[in-house]
This record gives sequence, C-alpha cells and structure tokens, in this order.
Amino acid sequence: MKQVLVTVTGTQCDINGEEHQIKLQALGRCYEKNGVHYVIYEENQSSGMQGTITTLKIYPDHVVLLRSGEIEQKLDFYLQRKTYGQYTTAFGRMQIEVTAKVLEISPWTGDNPVSVVIHYDLEIDGQWQSMNRLMIVIQEDKQDEH
Repeated sequence: MKQVLVTVTGTQCDINGEEHQIKLQALGRCYEKNGVHYVIYEENQSSGMQGTITTLKIYPDHVVLLRSGEIEQKLDFYLQRKTYGQYTTAFGRMQIEVTAKVLEISPWTGDNPVSVVIHYDLEIDGQWQSMNRLMIVIQEDKQDEH
C-alpha cells in the first residue's frame, strides 16, 4: 500500500445552468488487488463531508465510489448506463440515480499520475437534479519516500 495525493475537482451544473465547483486535496492510500485499484482518503471541510471516508474502486471499465462515516453512499459509474444508489446523512436517506456520459480512466503506468474523468447526470427520487463532472487525479506522495 502506498501513500498518494488525491485531487478531486467536482463541478455541478443545476437546472438553472448555474455551476458550482469544489476542489479537494487529501492524502490517501492506494493499492491494487485482482486488477482493481483501491484509493482510500478522508473527506475534509473543502468537500463539506468532513468525517467521511471515501473509497474508490477503479476497474478497467467502471468506477465504484463508496462513502462511509457521516455520509453513507455507494455509486457505480458505468458508461451510458443508469445505476441506482442511496445517499444517507443524519437528516435522512435519498434514492439517487446516476448515468455516466463520459468515463475515462488513464492507465496505471509506473509513477505517472492516474486520472479518472466522469461526467454524469444526477437524479434524486426520479427527478433530474444536475449534470456533474468529476476529475480525480491520483499521484504518488513523494514525501512518503523516507
């Protein structure tokens, strides 16, 4: 398991065309098992999900996003396929659906940063809410080399 720097840029465009962006940088851990890359990091105040651990399971053809802690969530991103999940907070639970319009995963080669790009539509309880873009960059934390 190696230490990595995870940079997540999320952009949300709502029904009025207004864009909102958040950017998160966090130290995390990364390992590979059976051809699946696992990236685990703790959310912070930048994302508004402090107290939540995010795990990305990056397969060659899809991505699974798992959150646990203050927020419980599971999302599966497959290109051009609607998937269903739940988003649970202290205030309640919502049924959510996502449809990935773009899903790009760069190859895991050497020490090069890996990028995951996902553009997806988000529906809550069957109602379209927003078009979202996620750009995730995973790079080895060079300070981890002692």
